[in-house]
Amino acid sequence: MKKFYERKIEDLERALEDNPNDANLHKELGNVFYRTEALYLALEAYKTSLHIQPDFFEAQYNLGNVYFKLRKPWRAIIAWMEALILNPKLENARFNIGFAYFNLGEYDDALLEFKRAAKINPSVDTYFYQGMCHFELGNYRQACDDYLRALDVDPDNEEVLYNMGNALYEEGEFEEAHGYYTRAKNLNPEDHLCANNIADCLLSLGKVEEASDMIQETLDNNPDFAPAHCTKAEILLKQGRVDEAIEEFHEVMKLTGAIRKDSQENLLHKYASDMVASLKENS
Repeated sequence: MKKFYERKIEDLERALEDNPNDANLHKELGNVFYRTEALYLALEAYKTSLHIQPDFFEAQYNLGNVYFKLRKPWRAIIAWMEALILNPKLENARFNIGFAYFNLGEYDDALLEFKRAAKINPSVDTYFYQGMCHFELGNYRQACDDYLRALDVDPDNEEVLYNMGNALYEEGEFEEAHGYYTRAKNLNPEDHLCANNIADCLLSLGKVEEASDMIQETLDNNPDFAPAHCTKAEILLKQGRVDEAIEEFHEVMKLTGAIRKDSQENLLHKYASDMVASLKENS
């Protein structure tokens, strides 16, 4: 594959010697550089293409892709917006702007862009990410509505089913959440996080023994899965087995290691640590 791209670059460079003002050749060269991770060379090739042909929306769109991959999301957003000025129906650019905003934590702006993208192309992804934005904004019922739209398009989408479970769980709809988590797990039996969430739903429904069986099966398959140890600790507390619960919380702390800022491990580690301190204080 490397030799293929090397030959492709050589062919394009030879063609550019004869046609240095061919914007499409510069764009194609940028595409090859992009695929080979030569991102700064890709950047220059796309800029050259646009210098020759300022209304070349494909080069403008690809310029945004390079900036995003270079972890310059604001420059990527600007580049994609300029591509949309050149071609307002460029759904990928609209979606990418939403995705960039989403990764920046700008969920209101992201939601607006995903809605605009859905008007151009009502796809699983445009509905799914509308739901994700609503979820992050705490609008769980609206998230469910968007996930249902996504499932109308693709009923067996594991990621949508899983996140539908998350939104229903936050709404306190544990029975329905259990159903969606189960559908997701049936599509991927090795999904330990999904199994853990099923156990959590069972526990919330008061089905302690069923929850215990599910979480033990999860831990048998993945003994180092910290969320499952946390759920097991909660089950043990429900059963009045405080000392064993403390041992499980200690295991969570050991598996999550040093606290890392803004991470799930950080939240899990802190929760386990706080629970240990509280249980010891009250014992």
